[in-house]
Amino acid sequence: MKVPKDYTGKKVNPKHAKKAPLGKRRKRGPNKNHGLTPMQRNFILNYMANGHNATRAAIAAGYSPNGADVAGWILVHKTANVKEEIDRMKVLAIKKSEITAEYILRSLKDVADACKVRKVEKNAEGNDVEKGVVDSAGANRALELLGKNMRLFVDTLDITKRTELADLTDEDLLQVIKASTKNIK
Repeated sequence: MKVPKDYTGKKVNPKHAKKAPLGKRRKRGPNKNHGLTPMQRNFILNYMANGHNATRAAIAAGYSPNGADVAGWILVHKTANVKEEIDRMKVLAIKKSEITAEYILRSLKDVADACKVRKVEKNAEGNDVEKGVVDSAGANRALELLGKNMRLFVDTLDITKRTELADLTDEDLLQVIKASTKNIK
């Protein structure tokens, strides 16, 4: 059995052991990994590897399964250095995969074009026959994503007009409501 020693190195009875003064205690906590503890670093690596599931990442990093959901949420949303490191790793992953906005837009355009193509073949009698089906849902979705990227569709309500609603008559108020809801579907 090991005999405990105090901060000076003297053997002491465990019941009477005193803590070292603050200046002589071993420092714990963040290391050179961007101000992260080893447990936080392990959490981040697991978080990136398992599809951004904070609960599973917290359990894999060594946090208690009973409070892993709360611990994971706090690490992802409230702990600044963990948030920064996750964002940094996401940027590195995007750079490594060489996915750019241009690549995504080009791919969406290719999908939209491919979904609109109809195949025309000649039958035995020499007549043109359309073969293949146009995937209108795929083309619409690709075009919708392209349009959203180009900000062609506005999903917000313009509330720049300021009027005192209390000063309007009932008829004027109905006209304002109809005009503002005309573009909403």
